[in-house]
Amino acid sequence: MSQLTYSQSPGLTDLSDSTFDQDKPVTDVAMKQLNQNAKAGAVRCERLFIGFFTHGGAASVANFSSRFISPVDGYHYSQSEVQYDWLLYCTRTAGAGFVQGQQEPPGMSSGNSGAGQHYWMRFNLNDATGAVECDVSYRTTDGTETQTNDGILKVYAVCQRLSVNSAN
Repeated sequence: MSQLTYSQSPGLTDLSDSTFDQDKPVTDVAMKQLNQNAKAGAVRCERLFIGFFTHGGAASVANFSSRFISPVDGYHYSQSEVQYDWLLYCTRTAGAGFVQGQQEPPGMSSGNSGAGQHYWMRFNLNDATGAVECDVSYRTTDGTETQTNDGILKVYAVCQRLSVNSAN
């Protein structure tokens, strides 16, 4: 399947519905704006791989701007045009040499940070900031619980161009 590409990014213009009211002539300017909007609409929602992250990392446009660029036309997404999709890669901590946002799968530590079995897990990635949260709790048979920040997430950005930049 071939990839759609543009030589330059089409611009978006908010057009009032009244621009196309019945019995109102449509101008060449309005038609050009409509054409540009149609071109921009051809760029579907894009899913971009950002990297691997652990608790405390930030998969944000500010930290990794070169990874939030459309392969279609080189458009640079802003944070407000991004939502995240993540996969749990591992419930252990990352191994030695791990760097937040690395694109190669990281090694994992040789053991858990807490004694016992998994008790509960909570993972979150904040759409507004890209902040990563990993919480894994372990519990022993005597009921002792240890809460940790173990875990590694594989993060993708789901990007969609907005005609008007607004907060998520």
